[in-house]
Amino acid sequence: MHSHGGAAAKPYHHPADCREYLRQAVFPTLKAGIEQLLLAMEEDRIHMLLGKYCDEDGYLPEGWTPFQPMRWLGEWLLENNPKQASVQLALTEPHAGDGCLHKTLDPQ
Repeated sequence: MHSHGGAAAKPYHHPADCREYLRQAVFPTLKAGIEQLLLAMEEDRIHMLLGKYCDEDGYLPEGWTPFQPMRWLGEWLLENNPKQASVQLALTEPHAGDGCLHKTLDPQ
């Protein structure tokens, strides 16, 4: 344990209600998202092995990008958020080089 200014730092403990909230509200959706991610990754690997992404000459087309599991999971979580049914991703060009995804709320 490190001390700062002569006082020993106390270890941080999450309040019990935080763990319960995660267990009830976050983990079920996250678990389902990870399960779907694994299926999507398996499908992507199969498509890659079978050459479904390649052109007739066997090359990957210009502009092709590999499967991005973290992006896929993030988008899945936004689309399947049980607390906010109308989240829509706006995949915009990066703003000022920040490279972030920007989300907008769909009023419908």
